[in-house]
Amino acid sequence: MFPKNSRIFGSLIGLTFLAGAAAIPVLAQTTPTPSSPHQHTDFLKKLNLSPDQTQKIDTIRSNDKAQITQDKQALRQAEQQLQSLMAGTADDSQIKQQFSQVEALKQKLTEDKFSERLAIRDVLTPAQRQQLALLHPHREGTKHNAKPQQ
Repeated sequence: MFPKNSRIFGSLIGLTFLAGAAAIPVLAQTTPTPSSPHQHTDFLKKLNLSPDQTQKIDTIRSNDKAQITQDKQALRQAEQQLQSLMAGTADDSQIKQQFSQVEALKQKLTEDKFSERLAIRDVLTPAQRQQLALLHPHREGTKHNAKPQQ
């Protein structure tokens, strides 16, 4: 078996076990949980933003909110469809195709969130960027890979 197929196969085996579970717990396990808006606001308050910076960041967030919400909804629907296929009688090719769609949607969501962070970064001064890095060392997507503190 090829390495690419091994990864897909391993993921499909994991999803097989999840297929018997209720949809909400499965989605909670597979969909990254976004930080609360209040948490973002708390970090930004500590950066001593100017009114102009605050307005620019609010505009960036409001412009990106609809797209990110749409991405999340599409991902949830695709994950539910994958779960249904796994629990049903779908053939392997249908399941693999749906799995690929789920992975592509996860990637799009990640890219859209990253683009928003880059746009916000452009509003910050170098000193504020450094301070933000100290306040929030583990960004979404990397916190799951962080080693536990001992």
